Amino acid sequence: MKISDLVRFNDERFFDGAVQLRWVRERPELAREAASAFVFHGHPDPERKRRLSAPDRAKQLDAGVQAA
Repeated sequence: MKISDLVRFNDERFFDGAVQLRWVRERPELAREAASAFVFHGHPDPERKRRLSAPDRAKQLDAGVQAA
């Protein structure tokens, strides 16, 4: 099985680079569209002084749920 069997790239949600905060004022329709497509991809890890990837953060959260 390939990852492409599970995941596809949705080019309708590609915004030609980074989403800009100023879109809220200057391009509200694009800001709403970007907000609806947002995928969290990092989380600060204060213990290690680096950012965690979304999969690493999901593993942390899952470990906490399993331990509870």
